[in-house]
Amino acid sequence: PVVRTFISLPAGISRMSFLRFIAYTAAGALPWTILFVYAGVKLGDNWDYIRSLFEKFDVFIILGLIAIVVFWFGKRLRENFNR
Repeated sequence: PVVRTFISLPAGISRMSFLRFIAYTAAGALPWTILFVYAGVKLGDNWDYIRSLFEKFDVFIILGLIAIVVFWFGKRLRENFNR
């Protein structure tokens, strides 16, 4: 997923034809699309069960996300303060 974001730069620099670029991009995107659609179908069919499994971890997930955000902001503030 990350490579697809930047692949147009070397394709343009090397003067790759637009049709070839589109063909390669479609060929690279197709497996990911199939994978995510399949995962969505399987997860969608079992959503209530999956939700019940993760429900007990909600508090830990939220606290973890808050800790990451606080750590990130704290790091940025320290970097700006030390300049």
